[in-house]
Amino acid sequence: MAALSLSEFAQKLLDSGRRLDAAHALETLLLINEGNPSNRLLLARMYIILKENHFRARARHHLEWILEHEAPLQVLQAAASLLVKNVYITNGPAEKAARLIENHPEWFAESDLVLIRAQLDTLDGYLKRARADRRRSSPPLEVAEVGNTDFALKAFIFKEFKAQAADKDVSGSFFTFGSCFARNVARAMSAAGVAVDSFWVGEEVNTTFSNLNLLRFILGEPIEHADYYAAVLQGQDIARLRASLTSSDNVIYTLGVATAFFGEGDRYIPHHPGNLRTLVRDKGAEYRFSTVEENVRELRRMDELLARHSRVRNIFLTVSPVPLAASLLSSSAAVDDSESKSILRTTAGIVCREKPQRFTYYPSFEAFRWLPCFQDQAAFGADDGSFRHTNTDLVENVVSIFLESTAVSAAVRES
Repeated sequence: MAALSLSEFAQKLLDSGRRLDAAHALETLLLINEGNPSNRLLLARMYIILKENHFRARARHHLEWILEHEAPLQVLQAAASLLVKNVYITNGPAEKAARLIENHPEWFAESDLVLIRAQLDTLDGYLKRARADRRRSSPPLEVAEVGNTDFALKAFIFKEFKAQAADKDVSGSFFTFGSCFARNVARAMSAAGVAVDSFWVGEEVNTTFSNLNLLRFILGEPIEHADYYAAVLQGQDIARLRASLTSSDNVIYTLGVATAFFGEGDRYIPHHPGNLRTLVRDKGAEYRFSTVEENVRELRRMDELLARHSRVRNIFLTVSPVPLAASLLSSSAAVDDSESKSILRTTAGIVCREKPQRFTYYPSFEAFRWLPCFQDQAAFGADDGSFRHTNTDLVENVVSIFLESTAVSAAVRES
């Protein structure tokens, strides 16, 4: 099929209301002629119409591509207007909108400039109000205040973290571990030029009990079920991980799940797909939610372990936003996931208040589980539609604010 006829076919699909099919047709068209800015503009418009976050992320990609390549002025103007009004102002960062207008005012109609500047002034007003000293914190007064992701994160989620981080020496290297979210954080930090190493494990392993044992295994301490943890870390360079962990200055640990198997005397029993059926049938093994007290105990032991073997000064705790893949406790994994995350979030709060000179709560969990409730975007599936894959743009935004809030950002800028 020729490129022109395929474009016409996509338009017919759009006219008939089959927007998703039209988007697929346009994607095929780009495979034929990927350098056509007009087709990219049409596809970006389609994604914005669809209003789902993983489509909006694709729209951003195509619109930014158009502005970076040669294109007719009319296409540049349309792309710039869409990018500012439907991406930068709605999802952030708003600074990009202001910068684009400043650098290329010729791409915008005067009426558009008036509207956009008014929206930017409104966002700036929200930010100034949020920065004002208050004797008590308060949520947004209206949903419009959290329309811009970058602003909302800084004004309503990371404000306390920024104040706490300002009092800490966060120079040096990082080590992240816990869930797959820890790996995503490490990738974003590495891309920002931060010295970071990490390991991550599957959901069935990502309890405070197993993560403590994994650290003990890496650091060479004797543990029960050593063969199990050796299998979990199969393919990893244990010597390298040990050297990296012992020489790290800062740790970011993402708590994953609160559900686990326990035996006599509440002894933790690690599980994996190979022994799951046996444990379910074992009357001596109980699958249950671990308690807040049990998880607090494990984090205290983790702190003692790191103090013995490493030079770690700061331990940043967060809760993985990734939901449970399955549950053995009830017929609703969503309800069980809520209880599991609540236990871990409470645990993190207790430990951070108990020992603030050592522990700091890093509110990435709230960025994914609280903020999207008020926005026309999803925190998961933006890149591939998966229910359990975090939005890459939001991960990068959350990590960027972490770097801005600590001495790490200054170190990166100087390097």
